[in-house]
Amino acid sequence: MQLGCQAETLNACMSNGALRLATQFLNLLERQFPVSSPLRKMKHRFPVDFAAALAVHVNHLNRCLKDITGKTTSQHIAERIILEAGILLYSSRLNVCEIGYCFGFEEGPHFINFFKKNAKMSPTAYRKMIRSQLAELPEPRFQTKLNSFENIATTS
Repeated sequence: MQLGCQAETLNACMSNGALRLATQFLNLLERQFPVSSPLRKMKHRFPVDFAAALAVHVNHLNRCLKDITGKTTSQHIAERIILEAGILLYSSRLNVCEIGYCFGFEEGPHFINFFKKNAKMSPTAYRKMIRSQLAELPEPRFQTKLNSFENIATTS
């Protein structure tokens, strides 16, 4: 019986397997986004869900991700949810509970607590902060030019 790896390259083969699993996990995580409405919820929210989808044990998935990326499965999931939730808080008219539901939180307070823990502020405070910061930005030059052309066209 011949193994695919020699003894001296065993670590490299294990790293390739870990790298492949980490890549598969990150691809599976990314395929769940963007979440744009409560009708399109996240399919996998917990590490055990991802492990089952990848047909590996959750501990093996966690170990591979930790070795390759330095972050746990839960950290990757939380970071991606916070990023996407921030986008929805800024760009959508959904309320906080509806946004939480999009990410698999059945109860609004669970999402609020999750967001506070990971973003260090409440979703409502984040929404107000990001909207006020973006409102203070100067208007892009092309938009200013477009507005001046529209003014000329309407006055002619």
